[in-house]
Amino acid sequence: MKPSDKPIGFWLKHLHNLIEAHFEADLADYRMTRRHWQILNLLSSGQRSRTEALQSLAPFWDDATQSLDALLDGPDGMIARHWVRSDDGATGILALTD
Repeated sequence: MKPSDKPIGFWLKHLHNLIEAHFEADLADYRMTRRHWQILNLLSSGQRSRTEALQSLAPFWDDATQSLDALLDGPDGMIARHWVRSDDGATGILALTD
């Protein structure tokens, strides 16, 4: 089969895998993934509530709630690493740290 005979879905998945591989290689020294970068990129334009962050990230992630919580919280999460701060109040505001 010639490359031009492959369906568009093949090429979209191939491109997705290339993007993931490049993010993984570029961010490995920082123990980051593409998902970490997406959170930082989202918060770079201003603080968000957890709900707003979930709504923004949901189209890109299979399970945004579980993924966001796992990346932010916990002993090696973005909050523990002092990349993101969280207002633990009812709104759960997230923002980048200095």
